[in-house]
Amino acid sequence: MNSDFREYFEVRDNEIDIQGIVNNTNYMVYLGHARHKYIRSVGIDFNDYAARGYNFVLLDCSMQFKHSLKPDDVFYVTCRLVPTSSAIRFAFEQEIRLKESDKLILTAHLTATCINTQPQPGEKKIFIPQDIQNILAKYGSDT
Repeated sequence: MNSDFREYFEVRDNEIDIQGIVNNTNYMVYLGHARHKYIRSVGIDFNDYAARGYNFVLLDCSMQFKHSLKPDDVFYVTCRLVPTSSAIRFAFEQEIRLKESDKLILTAHLTATCINTQPQPGEKKIFIPQDIQNILAKYGSDT
């Protein structure tokens, strides 16, 4: 994946399951935290959108696990916006990699949209915000 964005983490003891590896639910937490940091880094303020009644929501998530994270692993999560074929959906591509070796742990593709919770006459209920459209147009698949 071609992405300059990286958010670093370290596996914590409470994230390990009985098999001695990171429990699968924690990967969604890592991805979500990195996605929110990425969105802020490109100038989008979730709080501002929410205050105006616009909610970003995930519609679909696909993860392909390659390896497991283990206790004390230091790793990073990448993120980039990518277009979809839908006029009302956009997507994120993400990876988790070990910091030291760059070993690929997982890839993820997440589809999202924005819901207007209080649409006024003439406003769309489900849409891609202009800020997101601008990023997709500017960077395309190289975000």
